[in-house]
Amino acid sequence: MDEDAASTGPIPFTADDFAARRARAAEVGREAGLAGLLMTPGPDLMYLTGYAPVAITERITMLVIPITGDPTMIVPKLERPDAENAVGAAGLQLVDWADGSDPTRPRGGCWREPEGTRSRTRRGRCTCWDSRSSFPSPHTCH
Repeated sequence: MDEDAASTGPIPFTADDFAARRARAAEVGREAGLAGLLMTPGPDLMYLTGYAPVAITERITMLVIPITGDPTMIVPKLERPDAENAVGAAGLQLVDWADGSDPTRPRGGCWREPEGTRSRTRRGRCTCWDSRSSFPSPHTCH
């Protein structure tokens, strides 16, 4: 081994290395008959993007690799700068989101919990979304 090579350490992976890994993963998914692959924080996400979230919380971080099309990584807005700086983020579309920005959450409506589920509220109560808040407010249904 060359003395200069030994002193510089291993050669880091490039954005092209990560893109090739994602392409291989999409091909394996296609061969398995899948529409795409979903990766959450852990060794697979690190292998395919070079990104490991600082803290794994209830906030979703997910890599979406469709069989055809470009991969997308969904990250909490707070984590976007770290995700953008990952070597493997080049070529990824990044989509961020913030707490309370879910366009699918109910607004000003009520729903009862399904029968047989353990309720955090007392019997006869439902959960309603106040349009001024991001949090549900349990109350007695009308």
